[in-house]
Amino acid sequence: MEELPGSPMYDESLKIDGRSDGTEIVKKLQDIVLVFLIHGLWFSAWSEVLFLCLSPELKYRVRI
Repeated sequence: MEELPGSPMYDESLKIDGRSDGTEIVKKLQDIVLVFLIHGLWFSAWSEVLFLCLSPELKYRVRI
């Protein structure tokens, strides 16, 4: 990393023709998608557990 007068920690290798190459944006999007996926799976699992516990037509009721 080289230091430029305007910004102390500026990485010139991320710039192509004056624009960033988009790797930072892709990494942030991957993180966001991963967080939503994990939260979706967690919510899905708990909703299944609640459905099994609250379903009146089960022969054997599951108790928490």
